[in-house]
Amino acid sequence: MTQEGNSPSGPKRRIRVWHVLLVLGVLLVAAVLLLQWRWKSEFARRIAALAAAGYPVTPEELDASYAWPESGENGADLVLAAVVWLKDLSREETKSLQRLVSPPDGGTSPGDALSEDGVALLAKHVTANAKAIEGLHLVTTTMESRYPIDLSQRLGKAFLPSIPKVRQACLLLSLEAVLHTEQDDPERAVRAIEAALAVAGTLRLEPTFASQWMYLGMMDFPIAATQRLLSRNSLTDLQLTRMSDAIARAYEPGAALRGIRANQCAFLELFARPEFVDSPPFEQLPRSSVLNLYSSLGLAAREGLLYLDLMSDRIAAAQGPTQQRCRRAQAIETRFHDVAQSSVLLKHVSVPVDLLRQEVRSLLCVRCCQVAIALERYRLGRGRLPDTLADLVPRFLGGVPEDPYDGADLRYKRLERGFALYGVGEDGVDDGGKERPASEGPEADETYDVTFTVAR
Repeated sequence: MTQEGNSPSGPKRRIRVWHVLLVLGVLLVAAVLLLQWRWKSEFARRIAALAAAGYPVTPEELDASYAWPESGENGADLVLAAVVWLKDLSREETKSLQRLVSPPDGGTSPGDALSEDGVALLAKHVTANAKAIEGLHLVTTTMESRYPIDLSQRLGKAFLPSIPKVRQACLLLSLEAVLHTEQDDPERAVRAIEAALAVAGTLRLEPTFASQWMYLGMMDFPIAATQRLLSRNSLTDLQLTRMSDAIARAYEPGAALRGIRANQCAFLELFARPEFVDSPPFEQLPRSSVLNLYSSLGLAAREGLLYLDLMSDRIAAAQGPTQQRCRRAQAIETRFHDVAQSSVLLKHVSVPVDLLRQEVRSLLCVRCCQVAIALERYRLGRGRLPDTLADLVPRFLGGVPEDPYDGADLRYKRLERGFALYGVGEDGVDDGGKERPASEGPEADETYDVTFTVAR
């Protein structure tokens, strides 16, 4: 007799290997599609948030952010009209003269007279460039500036031909100031420093990393020329005030932030459309068909998110306390290189962290220069130097400025001949105003301060 309860209800179904593989394949495709959607949508959302906050996210927006002067008076036009008359020196002659206006902790002693050969070379250079100098002095008549560059070009194709010319012009004017200092003509030296600061200031708002880097570097020239002038000549209170005002006009805080924001905007295209990036700096990228696939899979957007995270760290460092910037810059640089090693696109992106360090150093030099001028005004009025910087407040200074490296008050030492102002530098160690030797690098176990000495 048949037992119905034991009889099979139908054919037995077996789960075969290909069934498992098919399910796994479907799940894998779904996971890839989900990740692709997530990376691309999150990257688009982050860019939209930047745009909503008013930051440029396309080359066209970056170019539009660099406004033309509303008054019609453009300092850039005056610079470009004058630099066509520049006469070049040999490399050795340029190197020799540039040492005269090197940063305060790396050039020749500001209180020492130049050799006869040095003065002769300086006079030759200034005389040969008399026409250029005449035109460059006109830049002091306007503070608005916009160079004729097109930042709407695609990544790597924006051309910045004016930057080296502006640097040459600022260097020339600073050397003119040194010559007049040696000739004991402080009024003409002051005018040259005012012009040099005005020329440097024409780049202060140009929204490119290279422009901000060069701007901060150029500020060293007139500051070093001022240091030499204060050490070698006696000035009137009006002349000192004019130099202080010129520094205030030329120095624009936030250079690192401007450079980093511009750098962020410039490279967004690399992650949004890597297959269309074809400029010479990116010749080592994979071919466009590979990049197209990489972008289609959302992997370019994934790297873009990593890039935006790294840039957010840099922006936070630029906006944070100056005494933390150098340490944070090192951490950011280390993280960037760790991430970029295993990337396809990030390894081709520049790391704008040195701008953070340079801005801190430049800020210290500007503060030292402003305080040195205030000290000279005090000495002129009282016949002696003050015992402390607090004695300058409030008549000559609104307050004692901080050393941007550690947040302490700027250091001040009266010397047998003159005075020294200094900050501790990146190492954070107070070496009592110890200057780095002009011609030698530091020993491995030695540290130095960033100094501004007036030897008079």
